[in-house]
Amino acid sequence: VVSRKMSPRSEVKAGMKIFIPYMCDGARVLASAMKHSGIDAEVLPPPDEESINIGRQYTSGRECIPAIITAGDMVKKIRSTDFDPEQSGFFMAQGSGPCRFGQYYRLHRIILDDLGFRDIPIYAPNQGPSLFDDLGVMGLKFLISVWDGVCAVDALEARVRMIRPYETILGKTDFIYRRGLDELC
Repeated sequence: VVSRKMSPRSEVKAGMKIFIPYMCDGARVLASAMKHSGIDAEVLPPPDEESINIGRQYTSGRECIPAIITAGDMVKKIRSTDFDPEQSGFFMAQGSGPCRFGQYYRLHRIILDDLGFRDIPIYAPNQGPSLFDDLGVMGLKFLISVWDGVCAVDALEARVRMIRPYETILGKTDFIYRRGLDELC
C-alpha cells in the first residue's frame, strides 16, 4: 500500500484559476463568490457522456455516479489544450457525515497523482471546525456570498417548479430562471 498525503491544499496561489465541477447551478454561485473574493474561478461545462466514460477509466465502479462524473470532468479539463497545470487548481468540498461526497477530493487526489499531476492543488475546505482556516484569503465575505447565493438559487428553483407546469408559453419559465441566475451571479 502506497501512503499518500491526503490533506487538501488550503492556500490558493495568486494568479491561479480554480475550476469547479458543475454539479448544479450552485456551482455558478460558488464561482461568482470566489471571483467576488478575488479568486479567478470557472465552472466546468455540464457533464456529458464523455465525462462518465473518462471517469469510469479511473474509478472502480463502486463509487456513486457523481464521484465518477466529477473525476471525469477534472481529467477532461486537464487534457484540454487551454489547461495550464502550473496555474490551475480544482475545487471540491470535503466534510464528514453519512454521504461519501465529503471524500470525493481524496479520490480526485489519487487520480491526479497517478496521472502525474501531484502539484495541481485540490482546494477542499472542510465544513467542520477548520472551515475559517481552510477558507484562507476568501474568508467570511466568501462564505456569506455563497450562502446568500445558494439560498437565492434554491428559491428560484422552487418557484420554477411551481410555475413551469402552468406556463402558457413553453420555455418561458426556464428562460426567466436562466436570466435570473445570470443576474444573481
